[in-house]
Amino acid sequence: MDDPELIDVLGRMANVCVVVTKQPQGKYTRPGLEMLTKLAQESGLAQAAYPELAELAPRQDGRPLVVGPGSSSWVDKVDIGGVREIGFRRVGNRLVPIVHAKIMLLGRMGWTDEHPSGDVVDQLFFVPEKLWIGSANFTKSSRSSLEMGMWTEDRELMAAARDWLLTLVGLSEPLGSGPDDLDPELLPVEYDDAAIFESMRDERWELFMMTIPTSSSDERTGQFAR
Repeated sequence: MDDPELIDVLGRMANVCVVVTKQPQGKYTRPGLEMLTKLAQESGLAQAAYPELAELAPRQDGRPLVVGPGSSSWVDKVDIGGVREIGFRRVGNRLVPIVHAKIMLLGRMGWTDEHPSGDVVDQLFFVPEKLWIGSANFTKSSRSSLEMGMWTEDRELMAAARDWLLTLVGLSEPLGSGPDDLDPELLPVEYDDAAIFESMRDERWELFMMTIPTSSSDERTGQFAR
């Protein structure tokens, strides 16, 4: 991906992530790819805007993140890099599966402080608006080739593309940093069930203590002790 006009436009977007097939080691240090590496470093995807990625977190010391009582929300803090790799790096003449589809999903970012439960929240969300599907591979040379492409606003196609693209994001790795094999940076979190159960048991006991009547009038009216 070395089309300078396309990369420039992507760099001006507030929320962007491009997933490409894993390339040979050292390729991104070659002349002409500086804009792509800059996009990877300076742009990103706000993970909090995508519920599909909510159970994923960067690994800790090579292991999945363990979540328990008092754990802060990692999702609100994570920006996934603007350009990512996925798959297997070709070594020698070994053929490997590649991400061959060329699609782009555009939309707008929104924010709300209203939760369906009535609680006040701080929530980002993404609304798909247009899907581009074509044969051009986002390189300079594709501009001089005979290519096809189309925009669509079909809701079912956009929903399917969103699921597929976010699956790729979830399996991806930072640009140019991973091993030759598939090695996702984001892993499903692990929950400390024992600690969570203990915390819930303590909270239930506190709630029970709060609901014990303090007088006969409280007992009759069913009011909570405060």
